[in-house]
Amino acid sequence: MSWTMINKILGLAMMDQVFADHLLKEPQKALEAYGIQLPPEEVAILCACQAQTIPELSRQLMEKLGPKALQ
Repeated sequence: MSWTMINKILGLAMMDQVFADHLLKEPQKALEAYGIQLPPEEVAILCACQAQTIPELSRQLMEKLGPKALQ
């Protein structure tokens, strides 16, 4: 997952509270509903996060992905 895609997803969540709520509760369904396609392994990483807020989700993704997401 590139940081470009992460930033797009998080940016959308910051601008759209309905998407944010859906992303935090049901990440895979939220992505599908908004037509965002990620490889299964990246969806699994996102679904493994247990965040209550978008900033918390951002921190968890940074911890899980680290520098490899920049590649």
